Amino acid sequence: MGDGNLGQLMDELVSNPGYIDGRRRFPRTFTAADAVAATELLHEQIDKACDARAGSARGRGLKIACEAGCNFCCEQPVMIFLPEAVRIAAWLARPENQEARRAFLEAYPSWKERAGDGFDRIAAARGEAQFAAHLEQWRKKVMCAFNRDGLCGIYPVRPSLCRTAHAVGSNERCDGANYQGELPIPAPYPALERYVEYARTLDRAMHHALGGEKNRKRALCEQVYRLISDSQL
Repeated sequence: MGDGNLGQLMDELVSNPGYIDGRRRFPRTFTAADAVAATELLHEQIDKACDARAGSARGRGLKIACEAGCNFCCEQPVMIFLPEAVRIAAWLARPENQEARRAFLEAYPSWKERAGDGFDRIAAARGEAQFAAHLEQWRKKVMCAFNRDGLCGIYPVRPSLCRTAHAVGSNERCDGANYQGELPIPAPYPALERYVEYARTLDRAMHHALGGEKNRKRALCEQVYRLISDSQL
């Protein structure tokens, strides 16, 4: 699909609130390949905005705590819609990424056992109850099944939530065991925040266009594992 056609498709997906929240069926065919292309574009733009945020923070003399090997955020419960999982599964299906796929499938059973039903409770809850369920799961310190020796095994295609993780000053609050009512401190950057909001809206619309469960996110690892196991990709 050409860039112009892709942009038009993305505009149409967010043109009606019903497409976004799953109340109305998207009238055009929307494929897994479309989801991969659109999600890749969203991730590229998010990365550019994150780089600009980091530059702005450094320009103000702020120390950025995030660096390779600091993987506290990999213990965060990451919930995603279908499009990001589709991009990850497609990436894992490439011959050059078979080792990453093997490592994930090997790590998944242990991750699933440790995660328990915590992600289901997050998905079922709303508002303050959902944050409480998130906090409970975070404190279990369940390392993501894609994490290998402290590094992300799917870094080029990681979800937007992982791309925007950001702390300045110290990573102390990134450890769920230390949570005392205050989350990690980010450097504010309105341009990024606006684009992330748009990306979330489009991601939700794409999820429904793909036939995903209405307004239901699933755990990153579970969502990708389901796609691989169902041989959809």
